[in-house]
Amino acid sequence: MKKTLKIILPIFILIGTAALVMYLMKTKAASPPLEISERVWQVDTMSVASGTYSPSITLYGKVESPHLYNASAPLLSRVESINIREGDVFKKGQLLAQLDRRDFLPQLHIAEAKLAEIKAQISTEKLKYRSDKQAFKHEEKLLQLGRQALERSLKIQKQKLASQSEADDAEKLVEQQRLSLNTRKLNLDGHKARMAQLKATQNQLMAELEKAKLALERASFYAPYNGVVAKVNIAAGDQLATGGQLFSIYPEQGLEIRAKIPASIKDEIRQDLANNYNLFAYILVDGKQIPLKLERLAGQATSSGIDALFSLADNSEQLRLGAIYELSLTRSPQENLFVVPYKSIYGVDKLYKVHMDNNQDARMQAIHMLKVGNFVSNNHNSNNLVSMKREPKESLLLIKSEELKDGDKIITTHLPNALNGLKIKVIPKLNQEE
Repeated sequence: MKKTLKIILPIFILIGTAALVMYLMKTKAASPPLEISERVWQVDTMSVASGTYSPSITLYGKVESPHLYNASAPLLSRVESINIREGDVFKKGQLLAQLDRRDFLPQLHIAEAKLAEIKAQISTEKLKYRSDKQAFKHEEKLLQLGRQALERSLKIQKQKLASQSEADDAEKLVEQQRLSLNTRKLNLDGHKARMAQLKATQNQLMAELEKAKLALERASFYAPYNGVVAKVNIAAGDQLATGGQLFSIYPEQGLEIRAKIPASIKDEIRQDLANNYNLFAYILVDGKQIPLKLERLAGQATSSGIDALFSLADNSEQLRLGAIYELSLTRSPQENLFVVPYKSIYGVDKLYKVHMDNNQDARMQAIHMLKVGNFVSNNHNSNNLVSMKREPKESLLLIKSEELKDGDKIITTHLPNALNGLKIKVIPKLNQEE
């Protein structure tokens, strides 16, 4: 009996448990169906209004000097002293370097000696010319007397009063005198040619003397202006060949900054310069703005753009040759531009504006635009900019788009999953005017 009870009892427990589970399942309350709702993204927006603005573009420029002076040795010489170091500031008239003058004096003395020699030759030629002129007159008289003597000899010979040899001797003397007179006349006629040759040689030697004097003068290097030493290539005692580099200097004033203008706006910049429109930029040095003016474009362009040369109005003594600076160039005013924050831009040429669908739900609508430049607060018609909540130093961009119109609201919250048609909700407190 006990064995039978042990077998039947578990079976009844299992049957009862199953019956209880079935009863609970039949009597439980029915759950409502699960509804899937579309996610709404909270965003900040701003209204845009077109206006006329002067776009600003960021460039990177290098400090140059059109008056960079590279000093070189005029002759083979040795450095006697060097009084400057790289980076030194010097004053006009200061002695910068001295070459050994003994290397220049021999050439100077040789040039002086050659010039003295040619001057002596010119004096000799003049004396010879005066002597030839006087001798020519005497020889003319001698030739005339000889002819008269020959005529007398021929008359005497015809009268049988003189021999033939006496007449021949008289004729010989006449011919000799005629030859001497022709030689003297040739010397007189060649005087101008000889003087011209001597004068040409004199001028050449005078030029060599001036060259030697100039070389001696250039052995001492005095500062031609107030400036800065860019580079020193020598030390005292160095032996220099002709044309050997000594140092490089440049004036404190008159520095320029060379920056690359992008190819996309180079024609615009060239046209502005042709129309005498002044274009200005500035750089930051020690926290202070230094104004620049675009003076000219380089003579050669590349596929990436063209170099622009900016002059510095003042404070150029703070700059150093070769330094790299970031420039902010303000371009000429353009119409129908919109001001938007950088964070509203997606990719290169896209941003989103608010679009209301048929159910009056706000959705993102992609529009294409063209970046024109940066916005600066002193732009033309900056009062057209609709005020908005933004960080104090938030960067603003000027764009152009045919898909935007005044009053459109663009989305300024940058969403990583932004796409066309995404449902959004504007955050009122972030859209209030300041």
